[in-house]
Amino acid sequence: GWRPGVSEGGKTLSARIVAVNPDGADARTWSIGVAARPAGLLAWFQFEADGEGWATTTWKSGPYDPGVITREDSGGNAGGCMRSQGSGATNNQDTCNREGTVMTRAVSTEGRAGIRVEWDAVAALAPPPGASGTGDCAVLEGTSDDKLVVYYSAHGIEGPWVLAAMRSEGGGLPGVWTHMACDLAADAAVDDNARFALKFVWQFNTAADEGRIDNVSVWSAGAAEFRRGD
Repeated sequence: GWRPGVSEGGKTLSARIVAVNPDGADARTWSIGVAARPAGLLAWFQFEADGEGWATTTWKSGPYDPGVITREDSGGNAGGCMRSQGSGATNNQDTCNREGTVMTRAVSTEGRAGIRVEWDAVAALAPPPGASGTGDCAVLEGTSDDKLVVYYSAHGIEGPWVLAAMRSEGGGLPGVWTHMACDLAADAAVDDNARFALKFVWQFNTAADEGRIDNVSVWSAGAAEFRRGD
């Protein structure tokens, strides 16, 4: 249950364990080397013990059930992860049969510039939707296929949100754990910003669809040259 703090990176710590029973006592001491924090790493979310401050919600495009999102102890890359699943019983083109999940979090970039976001993702998906009538319900980014969409905001978790990356079924939504990234260095609004925020949104069309996210990290290329308002 122990995790090293940022200040313990690069240090060697010791842990002493004492066992006592009616026959006596014994003790053992171990040395623990804590790896140094990688240069440029602002935040890293591994989901091994909890949701690490990420807010989670679900959504639906029509009258059916919303998606489901949970943090799981296993099934990650490695350890825990955030698992999302659909709920629909059909697998057709009707856009009202779409549902999904949302996870959001603010990650301050104060004093830093050249922001980059990385994450690991995997999906297990039913076959693509078959032919059917189309509904008039709203769907994620205008299409009804299964997908993961990543957004960012320079104004906190209230938005507005900017599209950063999108992976769709048949076009980059992986069936094995895959490392992904988006470079936001071209948008100066996210530099030196205490209100920088991220949002991951899944869209599914059946309960047989699921996706997992792990190892979300935020990186900086260097220090900000000036603070806005100075």
